[in-house]
Amino acid sequence: MNDNTILYDFDTIQSRLLCGARVSSLLPAFERIAQGSAQKPKETVVASPDFLSKNEELLKYHTVFQKNFGTFLNHGCASIPFLLEELIRVGIAINKMAMERKTPLYYYETSSADGTVARTLAEYGMGKIHTLTDSPNEANQTEFYRLLNHKYSFFHRGCFAEITPLFISKKYPLFANGFDIIWENTTFQLYGNYRQEQIAYVKRLLAKNGIMIFLEKMLHQNNTEYLRRETLKEEKF
Repeated sequence: MNDNTILYDFDTIQSRLLCGARVSSLLPAFERIAQGSAQKPKETVVASPDFLSKNEELLKYHTVFQKNFGTFLNHGCASIPFLLEELIRVGIAINKMAMERKTPLYYYETSSADGTVARTLAEYGMGKIHTLTDSPNEANQTEFYRLLNHKYSFFHRGCFAEITPLFISKKYPLFANGFDIIWENTTFQLYGNYRQEQIAYVKRLLAKNGIMIFLEKMLHQNNTEYLRRETLKEEKF
């Protein structure tokens, strides 16, 4: 069913989100990761040389990404095989979209930890991309501002459920007409499995003809295949 035909109670959805595991039971664990005191990789993750050798722009974007690499996302890229390569590939695609526009591209990434992806996009786009990110963790906020080197990225410390059209109009009027791209970055899975309501909640922030990107860990319908991939991830990465 098209969600435009459904009347959602967004206040109830927000209340449910604000009780989610990510902002309650999991919050201390994520804070330790963001501080670098738990599950810290032995070294900074770098993209595969084979991948970077395919295109000069891949190497250029990777260089800017490494400058912006925050503690939490470094943990994430060390935990998920080829996540870094995917972030670079999509980042370049978004930048190309921005370069084709006459006006800046507005980008929002939910629960984006230290905001590495957004800061990289904004720096690489040299003013053609303006970004907003959020995280409920203080250490991620600290890392965001420690690495920020331009005026095109903004950070909200708090749950993504707090980012509503009213909140945007009051605090960030720059984005009042909506975001051209919204990236749901492994967010919903940490709050529950009520995807239709979660998507509808965030979609209110999307500009006309905007794009939503979803990055999540999915449960494969074939359990044998799911376990094979989990084993591969644990043993090879």
